[in-house]
Amino acid sequence: MLHCPHCKVEHDATTLLSCSDSAWPLPQWLWCECPACHERFHLHARDGELATIQVLGSPGAEFRTIETMPCSDLRTRQDPAFLHCWLGEVHYEYAARE
Repeated sequence: MLHCPHCKVEHDATTLLSCSDSAWPLPQWLWCECPACHERFHLHARDGELATIQVLGSPGAEFRTIETMPCSDLRTRQDPAFLHCWLGEVHYEYAARE
């Protein structure tokens, strides 16, 4: 479980991936909306792990990890236009933000 950095409500990986709607594919960041408070925050998705992060600079891929959650069944693949995530057999596809 990961906490929303704003309201501190816990969410599981399925909820967080479902509430994300776009991505920055190369650094593997997702843009998520908390279903409890509706504030937005960044997630870092990589094989085996999901994390809430604070982006430190732009442009660039500098960030600070706030909290991590092991997700042994999470797999990712990035391409220039999309970030793809699989949680078990469920596929999530996020279009790249500009």
